[in-house]
Amino acid sequence: MPGTVWRQVSERTPPPEPPLLEIGDLELTPFLSTLGRNPQSPPESFAWPELENGTAQVRILTGNSPIRVVLLSFPRVDERGIPDESTSTEERCVEQPQPRTGVSAGEVCVYHPLGDDAIHVQTRPHRCSAYHVLQATWIRPGQTPDGPVEEYVSYAWKDSTPTCVGEGTSHGRQ
Repeated sequence: MPGTVWRQVSERTPPPEPPLLEIGDLELTPFLSTLGRNPQSPPESFAWPELENGTAQVRILTGNSPIRVVLLSFPRVDERGIPDESTSTEERCVEQPQPRTGVSAGEVCVYHPLGDDAIHVQTRPHRCSAYHVLQATWIRPGQTPDGPVEEYVSYAWKDSTPTCVGEGTSHGRQ
């Protein structure tokens, strides 16, 4: 049905401004964004905001649900704070229509709407990686002669003491 397709695309349009990411008491601005402008180049150096280890609520502070959320994890960065992409893990988050408790076995990341003002993200990285980048992507319909355009925001943080998963130890972030 054409109405259904339009409704799905229109509900996935990007917010007017890059939203904040809330992790526990910490609010992060995107370090990279294409919302409303040309793509930015990645920074030449980066200071990673540090998050104390433990359970933290992760929320993208917008009611506009993304079409895709990806979690990238890195075990280390160089002296400029740039991650070694050859050692990264990339996990596509699974969208859930409703909240649920925790991440199921075999899933590393899930997300769902949390009312009209936030998207809740639950993660469970499967490697011992201290550095994390969360990227959320929306569709802006009809902005170019070629059709819709994907726009994204990327957030980054460092776990001060990452917990390993895979050896029977839970990560703790939900």
